Amino acid sequence: NPADLFLLQEDQWKSRLILDASWRTIQVLELSGKSVTPLSIRFSDRFFLVNDGIALDSSSVVSYLNQFQNFQANEIISQGRIPQLDSLFELAPIATLSVEDLSRDDPYVFSIYPKMLDRPFYPVSNEVGTRMVIDEGRIENLLDASSSFSK
Repeated sequence: NPADLFLLQEDQWKSRLILDASWRTIQVLELSGKSVTPLSIRFSDRFFLVNDGIALDSSSVVSYLNQFQNFQANEIISQGRIPQLDSLFELAPIATLSVEDLSRDDPYVFSIYPKMLDRPFYPVSNEVGTRMVIDEGRIENLLDASSSFSK
């Protein structure tokens, strides 16, 4: 129904694209936090080093990095719009993801916060303070990086 367009929140008009990168453009990816196994992927010479070692399974590295192609939030959430989420953004992040890409000078930095037990998404904020929610499956794929692509 076209009239429903006028019922959307201002956040729902905003672009949900938060990163568009791939294994061809990502130079450095770092994942850290008390709830994750630290991960460092760096382009070196002709391919990537994973945690400073040669990747044993290059296709796994490429698949992991390609998760960032057309990477979108499920929804942008302004502060104050959903009070239960505001309180989660006040907690310490469970993980921080930093991505250096050829497309810009400064890295993309995402803080991932604990999710509400009954909700299928994680609260996430970026380096400029934009708050969003992202599907739990997509975040858990990023956080549970397989050690199979490193020595």
